[in-house]
Amino acid sequence: MTQSNDKCNIVHENDLLLQDGQNESVEGISSTQIRATESADNTNKKLKCHGNKKLQRFKRKWRARGLNEEDIMTLINTKSHNISEQSLNESMTNGQIEILNKRKRSSSKQNLTNKSMISMGQSSISQGVLKKMKNSQIERKSSIDNNSDRLNENGDICFYKPSRYLKMSRKLLLHSLRLQLNCSIKRKNEQRFTLSRLVLFDKLFCLNQVHYLYQNYLDLGVQYQIWPDDLVQIMESNESDNIQKSLEEYLILLKNRINQHDNELMIQSSSCPTTLHSLEMIDQRLKDFVRLHHIDLVRTVNYQKNKLKDIIYEKRLFNQISSYHLTEVQYQAIDEMSTIRKKQLKIFEDLTIFEQQILCHTLPKTFDDIPIAKYQNLFGNEANKIMQELKRRKLNDHLKKYELKLKHYEDLYQTEINMFESKLIEISSDYEDTQSNILMTLLKCYLSHHTNRLIRQIRYKESCVHVKLVRQYRRHLLSEQQIVDVYPQIIVDVPKVSLNRLQLDYLSQSGPNYIRSNQSFLHSYKYQEKHVQQEHKNIMNVITRYLIREHHIPLTATIIREFSQQLETNLHQQYMTPLSYLNIYQARKEFKLMKSIQYRLNEGNYILRETDKSGIFHIGNSADYKKKAEAYRKKTGAYIELDSNPLWSVFDKVIILLNDLRSKKYILSWQLDKMMPNREKVQLAYLYFIPKPHKIGTPLRPIVSSMNMPTTGISKFLDKLIRPIFDKHARSTTIIDGVDLIHRLEAYTTNGYLKPKTYLCTFDITDLYTMLPQEESLDILIEFLVQHGYQKVQNIPIDIIRKLALIVIKENVFVYEKKFYRQVIGGAMGSAFTLTLANILMWKWEKQLVNQLEVSNEIYGRYVDDIFFTSNESIESIDQMLDQANNFHPNIKLVRQIGRSIPFLDVFIENSNGTLKTSVYHKEAAEPYVVPFGSDHPTHVFRNTVDTAITRAIRYSTTLAEFEEEIRQMKLMFLYNGYPPKHIDWRLTTLFSKILSKHFILPMLNNSDDFSYLRHHLLRTSTDTAYDIKIKRSTTHQTQHEYMKNHVIQPIDNNELTTRKRLIIHRRHEKRLNNNRRHIHELWNSVFHGTEVINTALMVGTYLNQNLKQELCARMIKYIPSAGSNQENKTQRQPDKRAANIQ
Repeated sequence: MTQSNDKCNIVHENDLLLQDGQNESVEGISSTQIRATESADNTNKKLKCHGNKKLQRFKRKWRARGLNEEDIMTLINTKSHNISEQSLNESMTNGQIEILNKRKRSSSKQNLTNKSMISMGQSSISQGVLKKMKNSQIERKSSIDNNSDRLNENGDICFYKPSRYLKMSRKLLLHSLRLQLNCSIKRKNEQRFTLSRLVLFDKLFCLNQVHYLYQNYLDLGVQYQIWPDDLVQIMESNESDNIQKSLEEYLILLKNRINQHDNELMIQSSSCPTTLHSLEMIDQRLKDFVRLHHIDLVRTVNYQKNKLKDIIYEKRLFNQISSYHLTEVQYQAIDEMSTIRKKQLKIFEDLTIFEQQILCHTLPKTFDDIPIAKYQNLFGNEANKIMQELKRRKLNDHLKKYELKLKHYEDLYQTEINMFESKLIEISSDYEDTQSNILMTLLKCYLSHHTNRLIRQIRYKESCVHVKLVRQYRRHLLSEQQIVDVYPQIIVDVPKVSLNRLQLDYLSQSGPNYIRSNQSFLHSYKYQEKHVQQEHKNIMNVITRYLIREHHIPLTATIIREFSQQLETNLHQQYMTPLSYLNIYQARKEFKLMKSIQYRLNEGNYILRETDKSGIFHIGNSADYKKKAEAYRKKTGAYIELDSNPLWSVFDKVIILLNDLRSKKYILSWQLDKMMPNREKVQLAYLYFIPKPHKIGTPLRPIVSSMNMPTTGISKFLDKLIRPIFDKHARSTTIIDGVDLIHRLEAYTTNGYLKPKTYLCTFDITDLYTMLPQEESLDILIEFLVQHGYQKVQNIPIDIIRKLALIVIKENVFVYEKKFYRQVIGGAMGSAFTLTLANILMWKWEKQLVNQLEVSNEIYGRYVDDIFFTSNESIESIDQMLDQANNFHPNIKLVRQIGRSIPFLDVFIENSNGTLKTSVYHKEAAEPYVVPFGSDHPTHVFRNTVDTAITRAIRYSTTLAEFEEEIRQMKLMFLYNGYPPKHIDWRLTTLFSKILSKHFILPMLNNSDDFSYLRHHLLRTSTDTAYDIKIKRSTTHQTQHEYMKNHVIQPIDNNELTTRKRLIIHRRHEKRLNNNRRHIHELWNSVFHGTEVINTALMVGTYLNQNLKQELCARMIKYIPSAGSNQENKTQRQPDKRAANIQ
């Protein structure tokens, strides 16, 4: 029994370090320090008339931990016994006493065993750097924790050390438990029961994890007779039997202790207060609570288990290689390859830590050493932007240095492998060729496995570093140090804003597209029940219509009723499942923060908007917006003020026109339904502005929101009617996107038209939508249709189309700042038909210019109001041609750019002495902002965001160097927005899987040939082909037979989401509802199994909660008191109280 205790003492220190290692490890305290501290306390203790203060503090501490008086007295009575036992263990560990007791074994053997197992605990499990403690903490832990936790009243060794979260303040711990259990826990007996039960569950969890780890050690060791190297080194013996015996004895003791705690839980169950929830629910929530606080412990245990498996497999591979009787030179070559790989992996480890520093907003101090005052004196208000760009370039340079070093060692590594293989082939005979191939295969497998094992070790360290950096950043948030950050920052365009630093940081890091997590959880139970019923109703409406139409299943069928009942039950369970206390805390915290921002924006009369180009938040002053809006109205003359609310006047005009056209049979019933406004939903349009902070003076762009205007239905119908026709006939002069432009440039170069003297030219139209001439645009629309042979479109005469277009563009009325306006020039930015009408106007305007360029085989292409063309003429001739084009129409003015290298859309094009070069272009105003990784979006959104950026980089970059530069910028952008480096590397590896080297550590392309192949493969998916297919499907022809064919295929219920053999339904997306999609598919398969319905492809889409832009920048119109009818006032929607200042 003594030897068993010694071996327990050997291993239990290991377990305590394991429990500490899951968070920040605490420095181990030697028994010498403990005994010295206790002796000093006993020597210096002075008795006072008020009693023993130290003993009183000891009692208060354990009362706060939930112990009753009887348990506390038991601890006090065993204290002296514990001290003597601790001293005994210390003397055995240090080898100061040779013989303690006749019944004890040889102290040298015990000393060796204790020393070995203590070392085993420190090296095999606790890998982190230990954190020092204050003297006061050492005294407290030595006098109480070590005595009370390591030994019990029987003198046996304890295998458990209280977890760190259990040492938080009692008030905070109880608050966390109230959130976790959804229970008040106010009574003392409730608190005592819950805390004591939590401690037991914590002990069980930790002990089970330790038992699981050592059981794996034992199973693998017995099977392969291979033990972890650190254990063998600690035991100072290779004898497998000794190691096996020690582990078996320790596992028995662990199992006994686990059974003991299980019994304690069973005994305690009988004292559960009746005022709490059911014991089963409490136990489950407490287990979740414990598991949540031991994520790092589970990670450590799994890492140690897999590490041993890797070592075993690696040793077996090496033994197989050694069986080939390699020479000393060959062994040296293998060692050299391993050395090169280790050096490379050291650089890779530094790179991963550097990426984690960027991710966690804890950049090295060297990046904050730039003198702010110097740049502010030189550049004034632009100093922050300049410093931010300098820091971003510096980060880019650091990443580039790491990549170059990794490539350098990769080249050395591949050279060594090739030399080894070539020498092996030289000395091999014909018979030995097969053996050489097998040897090389084994060697590459061994080296690959060795590399992967070290990479997994680095990834484990990376996760530990991430936890520490996150804590470091939280402490940084509490500091008042002001630095210029590299991350996207909110633009504050007011002298002094009332928002505090926490609120500004939240707006900067989250951005407009961020969605708060689990928003519906904060609603009341009644509201959630209502939402479940509404979602169930929406899903069942789509499904029942489909089943009735496609499979002729009656509405009263049992199978539909069964599916409906199970779906409702499933949705209710999903919505009512409780969250962990951390998720509840985060949801409440973000909600309160968002509400506080709303309040301060309203109180300060600020306006929060998303910027025009950069996509980040901008805070402006309401008075400044009013001045700029008035100046814009006077400058353009596009708006006139009205005396009264024009909503119902426009509504009546639309109704009269549509009914008249239907009565004369110019339009069909389904077309009438598409265009007819709903009296219950109509609402007057409203004008708002978005700022352009990248331009001097921060001008504003006007946007008219007309989603519920009476003319919106007509506008959408005309857009779907006319746009496919325009896209079909204007394809030759239309640029779809950057890929389409690159295709044209490559064809232009292949045909020999690109020369060293070729100029690249771009120009854009100023205020195209606002300055659109209304009557003239409608005349050009009719001219366009007639010229291409259209007298009717979907059997609607073109003069009727003109009437419909006229009411859309003429009745563009809106409200702004409690005043009514009508737009008399141009069309509304935000109306669907305005874009199509602007394109047709530009078709007329560009005719002469296109004819001039086509004669000389030049490229001409237009993307809405941005035009690109090439020219081999002199720059004077080009200027003269553009001056003439500038006079084609008084409302159309050009802003030009001519040169050998220019940007167009998101492509940077360069004529390098007759050689075409392209790359990704980032506008100066653009900010590295994308949807934050912590946002409550579906996972495919983050995946597709990264994939799109990578694909664009490959398609646009003509050289490998340009591609690598773009990938570095892309990686930094995603790190700024919280994307883990492993996620980015995973997407790169997936896209490069066919050509990526299996031996290279980073997912990078090694040579230009691989990149050219990949680029050609991605460019082969032609935008033009996909575009033509879309136009072919969308274009409606004018013959009566084809019209009737088109009319027949219109769905009876006009539901565009359902088609034959495919069914699309939508559900709410939240992180807590992630499994909802899977449950719906399982329910569908189980209910409709064995029927023809099972052949239907069920597609479960999602709809999202409101993002910060919708919550904080709500563009609702204000209530407008007027002398109009009650209908007018009823139609004006009340302002959203959550909205910021409305503009």
